Formats: sequence, C-alpha cells, structure tokens
Amino acid sequence: MPVLKQTMDLFLSQHPKEEHEAQQLILRDNNFGGVSRATDYYVCDIEYANPHGRFDLVAVHWPSNGAIRKQQDSRRLVLVEAEPSPIRQASTPTSSTSTAFSRTLPT
Repeated sequence: MPVLKQTMDLFLSQHPKEEHEAQQLILRDNNFGGVSRATDYYVCDIEYANPHGRFDLVAVHWPSNGAIRKQQDSRRLVLVEAEPSPIRQASTPTSSTSTAFSRTLPT
C-alpha cells in the first residue's frame, strides 16, 4: 500500500488536480478538523467510481446528536458531487476557486 500511495503522490505532484485537492481538504476538515465532532457526515472515500457512475465523495450520514448517533439505524449512505465554483475572497481582490456541494444524493 505505501508504494501505491507514493506512486499517486508522485503522479499528482506532476499533474496537479484542483478538484482532488478540494476533496482532500473537505475530507480532512470534516473527519479530523475542528468540526469533526459536530458534523452529521463522515466521509469514507473520495473519487469513487463503478460501472454505474462516479462520485467525488462517499459519506455516511451519521447525526452528531449523541442519542441519535448511538442508534443502529440512524445512518445512510450519501453520494456527493462537488463542483468548483468561483467565490470572491474578502482578503484577495481577485476571485479564487472554492468547492461547493452541487447536490447530495442520499441512497
């Protein structure tokens, strides 16, 4: 597995992909950042693909409310398509690209 990760890291360093970086940031912030205990979603995978389609993020809807979170039937799979959209940053005079969720598809 370390060799695969190293190969992917090398490829992505030579072929930067803004969308992939945004997905990584969403995953890290949501699962490990300051909001991780308060979010209702846990991101399980990024860039998931199968014969039926491709999704940017695969997550589990897992309510952050402690009592509900403990229930066995309180989870559902969520497939997310994240689309880059230009958002003007207050600190910079030029617009930059940020990722916004275009749709969430519960299954």
